[in-house]
Amino acid sequence: MHPMFKRAALAVAAAGTLALSMPATQASAINYVPCNQADFLQITHYSGGVVRVRVCLANAGDMRDGLDGVTDISSGNNAGYVAGRGSTALVGFQKFTTWHTTLPGDVTYIHID
Repeated sequence: MHPMFKRAALAVAAAGTLALSMPATQASAINYVPCNQADFLQITHYSGGVVRVRVCLANAGDMRDGLDGVTDISSGNNAGYVAGRGSTALVGFQKFTTWHTTLPGDVTYIHID
């Protein structure tokens, strides 16, 4: 192998090793916010199975946070999807839509576009 190609191959291999050894950055920017704007994603659920609580989320990203007994989702100015415990199905939502159920379910994953 020509020495120039050998050096280039070593440089590529070293760069690949460095990229694999660097920690991945967290892409999630979703955060909890006060429920003072209709633009936020609002989720109503039964905290501890007893007390009905409304939480609001803002910003695009992903969140793996368990919310038990979800009864309502109001998307505000957000589109995205949620997934429930024990389910591989994703439930999508568009901007300014509301979802309600009389049979509460657990949400384990939230994505906001």
